[in-house]
Amino acid sequence: MSHRMPKFRYVSTLLLTTTIGYAYAAGKHEHHHHEKHDSAQHHHMSAVGEPAQDKDVTKTIHVTMLDTMKYEFDGPLDIKEGDVIRFVVKNEGKILHEFSIGNAMEQKKHAEMMKSMPDMIHEDPNTLSLEAGGKGELIWRFKGKEEVVFACNIPGHYEAGMFAKVSLK
Repeated sequence: MSHRMPKFRYVSTLLLTTTIGYAYAAGKHEHHHHEKHDSAQHHHMSAVGEPAQDKDVTKTIHVTMLDTMKYEFDGPLDIKEGDVIRFVVKNEGKILHEFSIGNAMEQKKHAEMMKSMPDMIHEDPNTLSLEAGGKGELIWRFKGKEEVVFACNIPGHYEAGMFAKVSLK
């Protein structure tokens, strides 16, 4: 009887040890966008508008994010060009969700980025990532003629129905 480890056990042990070593060395990779945005200094334009200031708010809309992969808005999304809306967003689910404002092309681009960096956490002028029970606000001035898309771009969420679309009036 040979005292040598069978080849498949050796390879399995080697792969397991290497994988654990890389995982330990890599640690947890989360990407955060924690920039403070001042309209005068950092102008984040979108085809559907731009960030606005508290003093310009014309309407407040409360948004609830749910694990059923739905947004609930506290009223109809009756948005006109030029409206400055404060979105008060709450994640009532048990998992991370996102609330992002953009047009279809911007959301598609953002979704592709999220697929390559699924742990990315946003605090951008047009996007909030909120953990379970989290709350946040976005203030947005709507402009343009394109359809507005509100989306959760965490991989799989948009595809499961976590989005809403509205045309500006």
